[in-house]
Amino acid sequence: MANLNLEIISPKGILFKGTCHMTTIPSVEGEIGVMAGHEAVIVSLKAGQIVVYDDKQNVVKSLDVESGFAEQSAEKLLVLAE
Repeated sequence: MANLNLEIISPKGILFKGTCHMTTIPSVEGEIGVMAGHEAVIVSLKAGQIVVYDDKQNVVKSLDVESGFAEQSAEKLLVLAE
């Protein structure tokens, strides 16, 4: 299965840039799991955790966020987090 290109950016700089198997993000409408090939979507984030997983379901990175936005396009998942 293809990897997801992921970039997480905060006002302090780039928090993560690379590939992963799956990422979960806390949207205002509920937690969303995003993998490569996910349909295009733009969501607002609420307070919670962004969790990045490898292909063996190991946590690669976990970040607390207060708010922000996420955009899944054909190329990557871009997260702008506060």
